[in-house]
Amino acid sequence: TDGSRRHLGPKKKSWFTFQNAETDAWPQSSDYALAVVGYDSWDEALPRTGPFPEKSPEWATFRGRQHVVFDLLELLPEAESANSLETKRRIVGLMDGGMAETLFLHPLAPSEPAATATYVIELPATGKPVLQFQTYLSKSRSDGVVFRVRVDGKSIFRYTVSNKRIREHNLDLSDYKGQTVRLTLEVAPRKNNHYDEAHWLAPAIVNTK
Repeated sequence: TDGSRRHLGPKKKSWFTFQNAETDAWPQSSDYALAVVGYDSWDEALPRTGPFPEKSPEWATFRGRQHVVFDLLELLPEAESANSLETKRRIVGLMDGGMAETLFLHPLAPSEPAATATYVIELPATGKPVLQFQTYLSKSRSDGVVFRVRVDGKSIFRYTVSNKRIREHNLDLSDYKGQTVRLTLEVAPRKNNHYDEAHWLAPAIVNTK
């Protein structure tokens, strides 16, 4: 330096992104950020026209459960929550422009117990009770989380998510028909809990006759 100004070092990629805003050079100078936000193209960030969200096909996926016996979102105020930075019912925007209603859990550090929401539920004695939900991680900068389901402390489901893809899950609870059980939805971090915004999309127990 010349002694009159502090040396700030080389310009970062983000400097060129803002410098090239509204110019032909902007797409190329901003491509590096697509992976950060989880997009394949900046077209995914453009506003979309209606009908949205109630009548969109994306929304219908999450509202279309049949034969619901227990809606775990409706029962969330009665659930026991532990070890979560935040536990709440949320509406989250999805990568495809749709929206979903979710149970949101954010785990603590890996050295701490997993984030949980526990329900006390009397399962029906007849039919086939099935726990249905979808898993979703809303921040691409997360290194991933582990979703688990426990019944009376016993693990019946484990699934690791490290990207923003949605997965549907159906867990047969027939072994517990007619019983009052403690059903626990659990989220644990992997190497750290940075950006670990974990979502259980439309979790519900349905009874398929």
